[in-house]
Amino acid sequence: MTPNEIKSALDGPDTMPGVSRPFAVLLCLTIFLIGYFFSIWLLEEYTGGDQKFYSDFWYAMMWAHPSQWPRLQLQYLGSAEPLYRTVIGAGTYFGFDRIRYLSFWNGTMLAAIGYILLKYRSSLIFSALILTNYYLIVLLSSAERLKFAYLVLILAFCGGGIKTKSTLSFMSVFFHTQAVVQFISAGLYYIIEIRESIFSSRWKSAAFFILMPVILGIAAYAIINSAGDVISQKAEFYSGESEGLLEIIQWILILLCGAVVFNKRIQFFIGMIPMGILTALYGNRINVATLAFFCALSLSQGKTRHPLVLAIMGYMSFKTIGFILNVISNGDGFLA
Repeated sequence: MTPNEIKSALDGPDTMPGVSRPFAVLLCLTIFLIGYFFSIWLLEEYTGGDQKFYSDFWYAMMWAHPSQWPRLQLQYLGSAEPLYRTVIGAGTYFGFDRIRYLSFWNGTMLAAIGYILLKYRSSLIFSALILTNYYLIVLLSSAERLKFAYLVLILAFCGGGIKTKSTLSFMSVFFHTQAVVQFISAGLYYIIEIRESIFSSRWKSAAFFILMPVILGIAAYAIINSAGDVISQKAEFYSGESEGLLEIIQWILILLCGAVVFNKRIQFFIGMIPMGILTALYGNRINVATLAFFCALSLSQGKTRHPLVLAIMGYMSFKTIGFILNVISNGDGFLA
C-alpha cells in the first residue's frame, strides 16, 4: 500500500460529497440542541443507580481542593482515571450546574455522531437507529465515566491525521479503562489493514517490532501507574460476576453478522477476538465496545443499508424503550 492508501484506510472519506458546509453545521447544531435538552430531561429523571454515586461525587468535589480529587474519586466511585476527575473537577470548580454541564457534553457527543453519520453518508434508518441506540442512551445517562471515554473516541473517528486519532484514542483510557478494549481491537484491525506496508521492507518490519513493544510498554505503565490497583480489584470483581460463555451470545451474533456483511473479514475477526475473550471473562459490560466496533465498520465500509446491520441496530433501539420506561417509573434504567 502507498502512504496515501494507508491514510485513506485509516482516515476514511475526507469530504462529504453533495453536502454543503452550512447544512452540515446546521444539522450538527440542531442535533446538539435536541441532545442537550433531551439530556436535561433524562438526567433529571435518572436519580437512582450509578447516577446517585456520580451526583454525590460531584457535590463532594464542589468543596474540595484539587489535591483531594483523587481520594474523593476512589471513595465515591471506586475508580482512579485522572482525566475524568479533571473534567468533572473543572465543572465543579467554575460552579456549573451539574445536569446542564453534563448535558453540554452529551449534546457535543451526539453532534459529533451526527457529523460522522453525514460524513460517511449513512442511511437515514441507520442514523435514526444509532441515535436511539440502547448503549448510547446508557452512555448519556448512567455510564458517566465511559461516556467521556467514548466522546474522545468519537472525536477521533470524526477525522484528522493518524497522530490526532492515536492521541485521542490513548486519552480515552484515562477517562475509563474499559476503553482500552476499543483501543486494542481498533489497533489490531488497522495493523492488519496496513500489514503489506509494514512488512514491505526489512527496515519497516524492524521498526515495527521495536517501536510497538516500546509504545505498548509506555501505555501500560501509564495506565497501571494511574489506576493499577483499582483495575485489578474491579477485574477480580467483574470476573466473579461473569457467567462465562453465556455472556458472549451478543458478541457471537455480531461476529456472524459481520462475517456475512463486511468486506475485510480477516481484519474484522482479529479485531473482534480481544472483545470476545474479555466478554467471556468479565461479562456483558464489554458489549458496548463490540457494538461500537460494529457500527464503525458499518459506516466506514458503507454497509448502513444492509438488512442484517439494520436488524441488529433495530434490536438495540428496541431495548431503549424498556430502559427509558424504567427511568421514568423507577429513576433507574436497569431497575424494572
